[in-house]
Amino acid sequence: MSGTKDIAYYMSRIDKVIINPLIVLMFAVAVVVFVWGMIEFLSNRDSEEAQTKGKSHMLWGIVGIFIMLSVFGIINLLIGTFGLTGVNNAPIEIPKYDGQKTNTNTGL
Repeated sequence: MSGTKDIAYYMSRIDKVIINPLIVLMFAVAVVVFVWGMIEFLSNRDSEEAQTKGKSHMLWGIVGIFIMLSVFGIINLLIGTFGLTGVNNAPIEIPKYDGQKTNTNTGL
C-alpha cells in the first residue's frame, strides 16, 4: 500500500509544482499576446499591414485563453468524475453560493 501512497504523493506534487504554474503561466502569456495585439492594432491606424498583424495577435491570444480555460475545465472535470482525492487542481478558490445572503465583506 505504501507504493500507492507514494505515487499519489508524487502525482499531487507534480500537479501543484509543475502543472498548475504552467497553466497559469500560459494563460498569462495568452493574455499578454492579446493585449499586445490590441495595442498594435490601435496604435497603427494608418498601416494596414500592422493592423493585420495586430488582429492576428489578438486572435491567437483569444485562442490561447480558450485553450487554457478548456485545459483547466477538463482537468477539473476528470478530477470530479474519477473522485480523485487529495488533488486540488484549482490555482484559485472559486466561491460557492449556498443560497444564503451573507455579508462577508467587513471593510465595506
